[in-house]
Amino acid sequence: MKNLKSFYLPLFFSTIIIIIYIMVKPYSQYTSKLSFTDNIECKDELTFYIASDIHYLSNKLTDYGPAFNKFNKSGDGKQIEHINDIVNQFSKEVKVNKPDFLILSGDLTLNGEKQSHLDLSEKLSEIKASGVNIYVIPGNHDINNPWAREFKGESMLKTDYISKEDFIDIYKDFGFNDAISKDKASLSYLLAPSDNLYILMLDDNLYENNISMNYPEVNGFISKETLKWINHCGKLAKDNSAKIIAVSHHNITNHSNYIYDGFTIDNNDEILSAFKKNDITLCFSGHIHFQSINDSTLDNHIVKDIATSSLAMYPQKYGVAKFSKDNSLSYATSSVDMNKINSSFKSDSRKAFIKFVYNQNFNGLSYCNDYTSEEIKSMCETVCNIRLKYNDDSESISWDEIVSSNGFNLLKTSSSPFIKHYIDIALNSTQNNHNSLKIQL
Repeated sequence: MKNLKSFYLPLFFSTIIIIIYIMVKPYSQYTSKLSFTDNIECKDELTFYIASDIHYLSNKLTDYGPAFNKFNKSGDGKQIEHINDIVNQFSKEVKVNKPDFLILSGDLTLNGEKQSHLDLSEKLSEIKASGVNIYVIPGNHDINNPWAREFKGESMLKTDYISKEDFIDIYKDFGFNDAISKDKASLSYLLAPSDNLYILMLDDNLYENNISMNYPEVNGFISKETLKWINHCGKLAKDNSAKIIAVSHHNITNHSNYIYDGFTIDNNDEILSAFKKNDITLCFSGHIHFQSINDSTLDNHIVKDIATSSLAMYPQKYGVAKFSKDNSLSYATSSVDMNKINSSFKSDSRKAFIKFVYNQNFNGLSYCNDYTSEEIKSMCETVCNIRLKYNDDSESISWDEIVSSNGFNLLKTSSSPFIKHYIDIALNSTQNNHNSLKIQL
């Protein structure tokens, strides 16, 4: 009998341990801190900044010579030649104003260069040392990007890029080490900067095949495993009477009726369903490089998506949000005061932006035989006015003047989805405010 007890007792206890492990495992694979609530500060108001698409390029990777200038001029209007000054001035403003935390929603680097990541992380460390927490997620340019380059004289040379593991290692102090829950299927994680506000940092990138495809995958997607993890985060928030704000790189909803493929997350319907289930009504995103606030509705559940424009582009906008204890959130845009670096920076940047937009559309419309050179000029000038008015709410021209112009009437005859997008912006911008929002979470 004694021998039987000595045999069955260890077996009994082993079985109990296995049962407990099976019951706990679905949660332990997600949750990194199970007793976190006692350590969270309760504040009447939280202020945080949101910046996106910095596209930082280390000055160790360029001599700003012919190869760099050729590359930069062929881009999409990002002011990479000034990116060090932009990031440095933005950092100064963050350190002076001291928000509770700063969110960076992806495309931290130009094309995922390892040196750019390392140098940017040093700048972020300085901000954190001033008392401001920083939370980052990757964008489609940041990881496994075979287009990582350095620029020397007339040569554009391959340089090291980083893996997912490298990203976590470099940015471990900017969100990952503070996470109360982590997703095993992606680089997504959950934060609790306050006892009543959680931040869901979603990694929606498809960078696994970047190397074999030889270009950065632009589409976004959230896997079934990550959707399941979002439900776990929702339960965690509900159990602790907290609200959740989501952050993604790609957009949760369409910000254009004509340009959305590659910008809106491919399975956004599944994400919106998960958001409805977990009472998430606000998401911050980026990727599209222009400031836009739009929403999607699923079964009467409205989700607002605030796409913050690229910090690398004129007029260097970022978002300022304030969350109050009554669960209300206010949001407004601000711009980096680059005139403190150079008194003519803003005017020079504005001129450069106009020139870029004009040439971009002139080259596109010139292939069409339906317009005269004067008509193309008029159309390009109108597109410039639309972009300027939309980007910085320029007072030099009104929306009424734009939509009544000859150039605008000509634009309406174009079949280009980009031109249709600009027409849509002009016709709807008098009713839409993309630079401020107040919402009850």
